[in-house]
Amino acid sequence: MLGVVGLVIGGIWVAAVSVRSALRVNAYTKNILWTINQAKRIFPAYSYSTTTQYLLWTYESVDAGVFPKTFIKLPLYAGFREYAKDSDTGMTLWVTATCNVSIAPCPSLGIGFGMSGSQPYNSDMSPAECTQMVRRVINALQLSGELISFRLYNGGYTSYTAPINASLVSCLSSTDYGDFFVKPY
Repeated sequence: MLGVVGLVIGGIWVAAVSVRSALRVNAYTKNILWTINQAKRIFPAYSYSTTTQYLLWTYESVDAGVFPKTFIKLPLYAGFREYAKDSDTGMTLWVTATCNVSIAPCPSLGIGFGMSGSQPYNSDMSPAECTQMVRRVINALQLSGELISFRLYNGGYTSYTAPINASLVSCLSSTDYGDFFVKPY
């Protein structure tokens, strides 16, 4: 009898963990798509550099309402790295204007996210949650025609150029962060 009760409780616990993970993936996906849409709305075409490789717009983005309201600025890292963190999910994001042809055509809007690697201020998403979120975002951005490229940093870059077969993209336990590069306007 006690074994049956243990199995029932164990089954409930497994289901609860699965539901929690699905809710987190939905929130991560929504946060990134929201941030991309708001950044495109708030930052006009003329504000993108065609010469500077990487402009950090994270702090301006928090102030301008680009991120959902639950995101807050984190202190500068190494004197120049800007991050914003979701107080609900713990997700860390940043916004860049990128002009680097090895990453994406110039100009492009970059939305980066942290994972549980060695970088500071990373999110606590699992590799499975990261993989699901990345695949959903890639599919949504390709459907809308906005995606230019995507890259993951696992101690070295793995880059993908649109069109991307999202089912081939996976986050690893060694993944530090990822960046989506989209058409800025």
